[in-house]
Amino acid sequence: MFKRFQPHIDYPLLFAILTLITLSTLSVWSASSFSEPIIERHLIRAALAIGVLVFMSCISPLRYQRSAPYLYGLTVLLLVGVFVLGDSTNGSQRWLEIGPIRFQPSELVKVAIPLMMAWIIIADAGRPTIKKIFLCLLVTSVPAGLIFIQPDLDGAIFTIIYALFVLYFAGMAWK
Repeated sequence: MFKRFQPHIDYPLLFAILTLITLSTLSVWSASSFSEPIIERHLIRAALAIGVLVFMSCISPLRYQRSAPYLYGLTVLLLVGVFVLGDSTNGSQRWLEIGPIRFQPSELVKVAIPLMMAWIIIADAGRPTIKKIFLCLLVTSVPAGLIFIQPDLDGAIFTIIYALFVLYFAGMAWK
């Protein structure tokens, strides 16, 4: 029954994450004047994050590849939804509330853009061609533009930076 539940964990990465969680816990504890309820919430969220990490490590890379266009579409749809249903705070409209959950759809861009660009780039083997680079930049410009008009300039800039990193690691020639 649990034969398919085989986590593939990168232990150096896990060690780095646990170190960051430990340091952030100490920072939260210190900044909260040693408040136990705040530290408990922080530790519960950290434990949930580790659980999600283990669960996500059980999913095959092929499934991530297949889900890339759907995740990208969902992300763009949620970014458009911010303008219709979003919560306005301090002059910017960045948050969506779905039931008890309040989140920024622009955070999904950090996952959706690299996955979608990888999906485009691996369509056929080899280095990214001009056509693929243009398509990747077009795919990036839609969420970056939607984030920019929220207004969230730093989010839009980082979206473009994620795209450039993916192209760089895919072997794009800079000349």
